[in-house]
Amino acid sequence: MRIDKSKVLKAIKKIMTVTIAAIIVNAMMLITLDTYSWFVSYVQSNTIVRAAATDDILRKMEIVDEEDQHYDLINGNKNKTILNPEYILIQGKNDEAYTIYFELSDSIKEFIPHVNPLYVDNEGKEKAYLNISLNPKVYNELKQELESEKGERDKNPIKGTIKVKYLNSYINRTVNIAFTRDFLLSKDKESVNYYVDLENKIEAMQKKLEKLTEDNTKLIEINKGLEKDKSDLEKDVEKLENKIKDLKDKISDYYSKVKKLEEAKNDDVENKDITNTEDNEVVKDDQAVESESKDSNPIEEQKIEQDDNKQDEEPHAEKEEVNLPVEKPDEKPVESLIKLPTGDM
Repeated sequence: MRIDKSKVLKAIKKIMTVTIAAIIVNAMMLITLDTYSWFVSYVQSNTIVRAAATDDILRKMEIVDEEDQHYDLINGNKNKTILNPEYILIQGKNDEAYTIYFELSDSIKEFIPHVNPLYVDNEGKEKAYLNISLNPKVYNELKQELESEKGERDKNPIKGTIKVKYLNSYINRTVNIAFTRDFLLSKDKESVNYYVDLENKIEAMQKKLEKLTEDNTKLIEINKGLEKDKSDLEKDVEKLENKIKDLKDKISDYYSKVKKLEEAKNDDVENKDITNTEDNEVVKDDQAVESESKDSNPIEEQKIEQDDNKQDEEPHAEKEEVNLPVEKPDEKPVESLIKLPTGDM
């Protein structure tokens, strides 16, 4: 049986390739085990936990009572019970902003439903008000207890605590507070009056809103009318512009005609001047001829006079008129004809 050497070589190559790959993978796994162990030990040995103190985060944290007395909650008054507090004043210290939460405990939770969180920074002071709200049952109980105390204000105040918290336990300041019954009743009355005033304001604002809505509707109608008037005015303006354009065209035609008439008039004046000049020349020629005839024929003039006398004596004789030129000082000379008698000379 003959063995194919090429197949044997291929099998050897495959076995060597698989063996080398297995060696590389095992080496990588062994190397990473050492690295992981070193990393864990390094982290455990170099990690430092540092908690920020309250004065590192807040510049000011005070609780203020009904007499406007301020109690510092950062550096003092840790075990003091604050009587009849109204609000907590907080101001941030650095450029970061913080959200401060409040937690109530004990009996005061019946009188103060909740205290809203504060978003504080270093720009200004924020106030967290302790808003007191009593339900009718609690209100009546407090009133009865107050009457039983016969007006002794500070006898057996209602005590509790309020915690100021930030970021789990970075700030966790517990403040002891207490309320007298007359203070709770007065604040509840103020709260009721506040809400009554608020309802009245809301009602007044609703009426104002209704009136504004009505006025707005009227203004919309007026605006529609103004838009219609505007449209009509635009149409009128367009008509007037068209009329003005027509008038401009007519005036332009009129000026063209006037110009033509002036040109024609100027031409007539020039022609008339030429005609008058020619007439004057003809008259001058006639006058010259007449003067020459008078100077050269005095006998003929005498005969003409005799003939005229004869014609006056003979009524039935035919008369001949003699028209001589007559010059007027203010008129232009005209052409004259000399008619001589046709009788026997």
